[in-house]
Amino acid sequence: MEEFLDEALCTAVGVAVLSSQAFEKMFVLAARHAIKQAGALTIEDIVPVNAKKAFKQPVTALLKEISGTVEINGLEERLLSYIEDRHIVVHRLVEKDWSGEEGREAIKEICLRVTSESIHLHKIFTIMFGEWLHRFPNLRSVIDEYEVFRMYEVGKSAP
Repeated sequence: MEEFLDEALCTAVGVAVLSSQAFEKMFVLAARHAIKQAGALTIEDIVPVNAKKAFKQPVTALLKEISGTVEINGLEERLLSYIEDRHIVVHRLVEKDWSGEEGREAIKEICLRVTSESIHLHKIFTIMFGEWLHRFPNLRSVIDEYEVFRMYEVGKSAP
């Protein structure tokens, strides 16, 4: 039981899960709006997203829906790799060897990859979603109030 009480390991798992959830919310928003509704010219053209359904769809299924679009080209392999690592952390971590320092370090490494990639992908899709939102003049003042889009401006680093 002591291997489960490794504070650094538990922290790594928790941060990986939280960063994954944040990324996946942004991915859904960007995919459902900026990618699937790229041609919307007015707010009236936007098809609302049913949050109860949209956020329950697996990321892999949504990725298949948008596969081949200009916005996603070059990111598909990266997203698939991230999804596989995320599945290990969220769904198959109990199948990993937690005994010994080597086993725990391997788990931490997967968690660090998931966390890092979640943050980088979050940045990409936040910028994509923010740029799409800025096309609607009525929304610009509201959007500009949120720091989340400003922190990803050119020349600034991601969190």
